[in-house]
Amino acid sequence: MYNMYNMIKAQPSAIQYTIENCVKNAEKAAKLMKNKRIYLIGCGSSFHAAIYGEFVLRRFGFDVQAIHALDMIHYTPQLKNSGVIVISHSWKTRTTLEALNVITHNKIPCVGITANEKAEEDVDILLKTSNLYDESDCVTMGYTTKLAALALIAECNTSQKEIQKIPSLINDALNIEEQIKELVNKYSKHKRFFVLGAGYNTATAYEMALKMKEGNFTDTEAMQMEQMLHGSISGIDDEDVIFLIVSKNSKTRQRMYETAQALTKIGASTITVTDGTQEIAKECKHTINIGHCPEYLNPLISIIPLQLFAYFVAEKNMINPDMTREEDLRYRKAYAALFLHFK
Repeated sequence: MYNMYNMIKAQPSAIQYTIENCVKNAEKAAKLMKNKRIYLIGCGSSFHAAIYGEFVLRRFGFDVQAIHALDMIHYTPQLKNSGVIVISHSWKTRTTLEALNVITHNKIPCVGITANEKAEEDVDILLKTSNLYDESDCVTMGYTTKLAALALIAECNTSQKEIQKIPSLINDALNIEEQIKELVNKYSKHKRFFVLGAGYNTATAYEMALKMKEGNFTDTEAMQMEQMLHGSISGIDDEDVIFLIVSKNSKTRQRMYETAQALTKIGASTITVTDGTQEIAKECKHTINIGHCPEYLNPLISIIPLQLFAYFVAEKNMINPDMTREEDLRYRKAYAALFLHFK
């Protein structure tokens, strides 16, 4: 087993740590950001977390926008009466740190979400998301703990504390390995995958595609579900495998049902990840069932079987998902030219 697998399995306890140890600082962060225009910034998986954060914080009344760290540097928005939440796995990412410099220069209130405790020196409030650093370059635990931290901040605006149920639901989702392995055996040799989500699960689609590309080098494209229908669907054929992620409480449930119908008529192999949308399950070739929770927390659960799928594809194809091709000198040289922390 590779580190990626161990990190996937560590998520229930890691998120429990986040909930228990970040709740007080989440309350402080919510107060710091009150009545401000909030910008969420990050790169890679952290930017996907920012996309989720935009939806979940808006759900609870915050004025918020996700913006990529690179855009914060070069296309800096109006920062008057704003606050920034910086999301990072390592707190060493060059682009994220340059964006942090912009924020610091403008003296903007700043919250950090990371597992690196050294970030405390750079921000007003730190939500340290785990006592365990994600040991794989194909980050999994480091992603879901960030989602948990963002949900904690959001829930500070309400009496709801639904996030307490999430570690148990993730543990249940981890118990479907055999079903995931069966799907991997059936589809791992397919050359192209799509992942569709909407609303909160737009971020889940992007994250699953990233895990496939960096973990097993498979051509995988994530799309906001409606975007797929406006032109891109004409490029789908019966060799494609398409994941559809939807919560039964989703406001886009009917549209996802119509999308599943359309893709089935084309002949694509469809797999839905759901907590109980039976009508969509009937339209798809396969259904991955997960536990039910409020829609705004669904992405913490729905990503779990998708992480497992990406991992087992890598294992079946004898690829080390922890390395992201670092063993190849060409890629090492490329990474060294791009990232300050890469040696």
